[in-house]
Amino acid sequence: MPYRISIVLCTFNGSARLKPTIEHLADQDLPCQAELILVDNASTDGSAFLVQEIWRQKGEPYPLIVIHESEPGLIYARKTGLRTARYEIVIFCDDDNWLQQDYLKLTCELFDTIPGVGLLGGQGIGVTEGEFPFWWEESDHFCNYAVGKQLPVSGRADQRGYLWGAGLAGKKALLTHIFNDEFPFLMVGRTGKTVMSGDDSEMCLRALLAGSHLYYDERLVYYHFIPATRLTEAYFNHLQDSFKASREIDDEYRSALYFSQMSMREKAKQFWVRILNVLRYPTNPRKIVLLRYFLSYALHLRHFVPERFKVVFDYCRYSGWGKGSL
Repeated sequence: MPYRISIVLCTFNGSARLKPTIEHLADQDLPCQAELILVDNASTDGSAFLVQEIWRQKGEPYPLIVIHESEPGLIYARKTGLRTARYEIVIFCDDDNWLQQDYLKLTCELFDTIPGVGLLGGQGIGVTEGEFPFWWEESDHFCNYAVGKQLPVSGRADQRGYLWGAGLAGKKALLTHIFNDEFPFLMVGRTGKTVMSGDDSEMCLRALLAGSHLYYDERLVYYHFIPATRLTEAYFNHLQDSFKASREIDDEYRSALYFSQMSMREKAKQFWVRILNVLRYPTNPRKIVLLRYFLSYALHLRHFVPERFKVVFDYCRYSGWGKGSL
């Protein structure tokens, strides 16, 4: 049976940017059944009404479902959309993402032909109101805006450890596992005008801990509209700060993934290495942290996990310590 696709589009006061996003979704090649789920995340600008009107003008090519999530935060909106989704594949489309016409078609083909893939990401092309600032092409900063190639060539992204949330597609069974209410996300993404980056990374690392795989395909193309207000030095610095704020959480997940997948032989060896390193360098905080990671995630000792990270440990245990098959 061919896959069916639920597109979850989350928006907060997106009326100024939603029109081309909806038009691109309406113009998709449809190889299968699809539905569009608009999650209005506490908007006050009539975003939902605008989307319904544009969808009607485009001939309602497939069902549109409008729901509301009052808790601010992209993660909460996505979770609400996921609960509503009826189909086997879910695509998270941001309100400033314009999916290329064959995006749904290619997504179906890739999930059908590549075994073990749980999450699938594509290539972003930046679009703005005028010209990009001088620094845009002179550095890799555009990667912070989910623009460019995620890997040099199409293939597994497990070693990279994350895919951008823009246009991210996943199997609903895996996403339901990842978004289990018993294990709340530590990074909630955008909350109104506040940005805490890393929610897409947390999602991907949870997928890897559930025994699934990440895949990037450069043929999956979306256009990311970036207004001039987000191309200022002040906004860029704010974006950088948001990545730094989430780094400690990201390190916890990556350490959990690394240590939990060690063989018993390697664990026995590493136990003494970690102990001796702390004895040799008792004032080195990094050595102490690495020992803590080892005790927590290689030996599964929850006592050594700080309270704020116990949800990471509990999710690992729930997911079979990376040895599942979702």
